[in-house]
Order: sequence, then structure tokens, then C-alpha cells
Amino acid sequence: MATLDALLQRIHRIAGRNPLLIGVDFNSQHTDWGYRYTTARGRRLWTTIQDLRLTTHNNFLTPTRIGNSVTMDTSPDLTLSCSLKDISWSRTQHTLGSDHYIIAIQIPHTPQRPRLLTHILIHWDAIRSARRELPNTPIQDIDHWVSSLLDDITAHTQKITTPPNTPTLDTRLAHLWEAHHSILERWKRQKHNRTLRRRLATLQTQITAHAEELCRSNWGQVCNSIAGNLSTKAGGCVIYGSCGVMGRTKTTAECAMAGVPA
Repeated sequence: MATLDALLQRIHRIAGRNPLLIGVDFNSQHTDWGYRYTTARGRRLWTTIQDLRLTTHNNFLTPTRIGNSVTMDTSPDLTLSCSLKDISWSRTQHTLGSDHYIIAIQIPHTPQRPRLLTHILIHWDAIRSARRELPNTPIQDIDHWVSSLLDDITAHTQKITTPPNTPTLDTRLAHLWEAHHSILERWKRQKHNRTLRRRLATLQTQITAHAEELCRSNWGQVCNSIAGNLSTKAGGCVIYGSCGVMGRTKTTAECAMAGVPA
């Protein structure tokens, strides 16, 4: 069984640069923690905490354990952290029948903003219709003609922002979403309208079916892109990922793909 200081060192090594919070009843005595004496176990633990540069958040003027008629109140419950800022530590007055007080720890957290994807959809049918309405005359100035074409493309290009887990969009899926959103807004004002409710259900079914079709199409494109390149890093990631063996060793991954226990 690993010693307490070895266990702390291993946890610290696994955490790496990630935030680390440790709360344990160490039951180790050291004068820095409000005890009257220091034991060998407490000295080793104190040294390990200093070597790992862990921050101790206890307020040792408010012990965490209730003493008895022969022992004083002590603080065996230490709260340690690494790579965390502005932690608030407090001891409550509640014990729930134990001889240890409940500790309240508050850690400020700022959720990361989700990374959004921007899909560019070009409505080619609308561009063709717009171009057909132009006079059918020979091109006199190629620069002017190209500029006019680019202006039409820009005018009929739509940008849609979606979360990362949204499948690749095409114009049909975008139109289905727009129709669903429009009818949904109407239904919110007429919630007893059964016709709108049925149209919403139909659109949702169409959206789901078309999204699944897009996913299959995208997967086919991925497979075609790695054909003949299975020895590359990208090909290996696709194969191992599809088999659910990402993050394993090469030998373990090969065994899993072959259906053989590693």
C-alpha cells in the first residue's frame, strides 16, 4: 500500500497542470495545523505539501474536529489545492451527528463559451435565376462580368452559426430549419392550433431524417478521403475512433479491433 506522501505525489503527477482540489481527513499532527506537537507522519506530510507547492486553505483558528474530555479540538481535515485561485474555505456549524464539522468550499467558475461553427450556404438555384434575368449579350469586359458574378454569389450566400455537434448543413436542411422556426413562432401565439402542431411534427421528422442522411453522406466522404491512406495518422485516428479504442496503447487497440482480449 502506498504511503500518504507517495499517494499525494502520484495524484499531483496525474493532475499535471489541471486544477487540483484535495480534501482528506489526514489525521496527521503538525504544529502549523494547530496541534501542540509534530509527529513523524505529520512532518512527512507537511514536507510533501511544501515540495508539491500545494496551498492549504484551512483556518486553523476554527478546528474541523470536536475534541472530547481529554483531547482538544483539532484540524485533521485539510483542504489542499493546486492551480486554483480565489477559493473560499469555511467551517459550518453542522456535524450531522459526527465529531467532524461540515466544510464549505466555494470555487469560482467561469464556464467556457461554446465554440460555434459557421456554415456557408450558397443558394445556387437563386443565383442561376438571377443570372438568367440579365441581358443575353456578349461579355465585353471580363473584369466587370466576374465582379457581377461575385456580387450575385455574395447576395445569395447565407451564413448560419451552429454548435460543434451540429451535422454539416446544406440548403435543404437550412430551409427546413427556417420553416420549423417560423411555424414554431406562429404556434407559440396559437397553441391550440392543431394544424400548426402537425406541421411542426412533420418538419421535425423531415429534419431528423435529412440530418441522418447528411451524416451518412459525410461519413462516406471521410472513408473515401482515407482510402489508400490507412497508414497515415488521420487514417489511424478514424479507425481507432470508430472502434472505440482511442487513447489505448497500440497493442491494446489492435487486440480490441480483432476482438481478442488484451
